[in-house]
Amino acid sequence: MPGILCPNLNRVSPAVLWILLCLGAHAAQSPEAPPAPPDFDETPIVTTAEAISAAWAKWKRVDAGLEQRIFHISPAEARPAVQHALDQYLDIIDKRRTYSDAVSAYIDRSRAEPRPRQTVVSIGAVFQDHVQLLGFNLTLLEAKLGALRDAPQWMAIRRGVKEETAEAFNLQSTRRAEVPVDLSLRRAQPATLISTLIYRDSENQVVDVLRRLWTRYYQALVDATEPRRPAKPLRTGPPPA
Repeated sequence: MPGILCPNLNRVSPAVLWILLCLGAHAAQSPEAPPAPPDFDETPIVTTAEAISAAWAKWKRVDAGLEQRIFHISPAEARPAVQHALDQYLDIIDKRRTYSDAVSAYIDRSRAEPRPRQTVVSIGAVFQDHVQLLGFNLTLLEAKLGALRDAPQWMAIRRGVKEETAEAFNLQSTRRAEVPVDLSLRRAQPATLISTLIYRDSENQVVDVLRRLWTRYYQALVDATEPRRPAKPLRTGPPPA
């Protein structure tokens, strides 16, 4: 499978090989847009979910074609281009945290003042969203790595993001295993409201993994364009005024 397997398969552990094969299967069906997070029919959550979609669209515009042009421009131009792309992705992370705050507030209100026929924030809905979000990011990353196959630094960049890729893949597998599945023949039980603590903890895990994944990818990309070692780390905080 081009762009997925390392040249020397004898040196690849079974776990890493399984991850690469799964990512290759993802890459064959690269989606155009990320799955929209559930809004639970709550206006403040709808607003924050729309802000996430807008941030994704802006990132895709800034990042478009980065892999094709990064090794055809000078290092002085490459670093700002990569930094700009990372800044836009970190804005997505910030928008996701704002969304999580809105969902947490809704969970608290739902518990304090339950209403008939209100949309329940359940573990199943939350974890399924995490599975889709992590899968989309892994698919997107694999597509970007595939676009670098003709670059001599391709293998170094892939190795540079290996640990973070495995971390995201393992978290996705864990979330998928934790999605409740009712195989009984009895009538389905009503969804149970997730606790705010569990929701916040699970959300923080996902956004932290995604932040590390893309920060490491962009760092590996800019490292490959700069001959000096160690390369200067990319900025991961707010850009200077």
